[in-house]
Amino acid sequence: MTEWMNTREMAERLRISEKTAIAWRYQRRGPRFYKLGPRTVRYRREDIEAFARSMPVGTVDQPPADPE
Repeated sequence: MTEWMNTREMAERLRISEKTAIAWRYQRRGPRFYKLGPRTVRYRREDIEAFARSMPVGTVDQPPADPE
């Protein structure tokens, strides 16, 4: 069964602010979302996890590793 999360829960999972999560949604940068009504937005847990896995990890001194 699909687990749904609201914006606050999604932001907590990704360790970002709720304001950043909202900005990402408007910029279409974050995980896939679903509008269930005029003021109801939900995210599927699997979409959040896929988005988190797709984010490159590295530092300024060290570029992201190749996924090979």
